Amino acid sequence: IIVFGSINGNLWLKKHIRDLPVEFGPNSITADKQYKGEHLRFISSWKNPFNQEKNMIIYAALNPKDVLHINGVFHGPSNYIIADGKNILKSSFYSKKGNSWICF
Repeated sequence: IIVFGSINGNLWLKKHIRDLPVEFGPNSITADKQYKGEHLRFISSWKNPFNQEKNMIIYAALNPKDVLHINGVFHGPSNYIIADGKNILKSSFYSKKGNSWICF
């Protein structure tokens, strides 16, 4: 599954993104810490909700306009990227701690 959309504009994404250890505010994304920016974007590889053996790729932004050209943000080899426009603020991995996932 490859998902594109804004956090609140794509209803499927809004439902399934709750499983990630990331929080989305109106002007911020919180992973290992809070990140703020004018054009915040989030790209991630995460478990497919329909088949835990496979992953899905998420291309999301806080603002629908920032989904446009989101592929232009370098992503990989990490599990997730937080960017402000094309400026990467965080590129890292998820880790399981007990029964919970955390962001490094």
